[in-house]
Amino acid sequence: MATRSHKSRRRSHVCNLSGCIIDEHGPGSILRDFQTMLDHVDATQPPLTKTGLPPLAHLTELNARLARPLSIGLSRPR
Repeated sequence: MATRSHKSRRRSHVCNLSGCIIDEHGPGSILRDFQTMLDHVDATQPPLTKTGLPPLAHLTELNARLARPLSIGLSRPR
């Protein structure tokens, strides 16, 4: 069974992407989520901790606004 080379597969992906419209509605949620993060930071202007990280309360609130929020327990490493 013959398989296409890595180079030809990459070329086919470029052809597929050239016809795509990439905006806040798709093909994924990365642009929408990034804009959500920028809007959240602009609106709340969260203070940073001594280590330069945003407070966990702000991260929990931001996570809830994302297209697919993560269901993990947010905690700082000790």
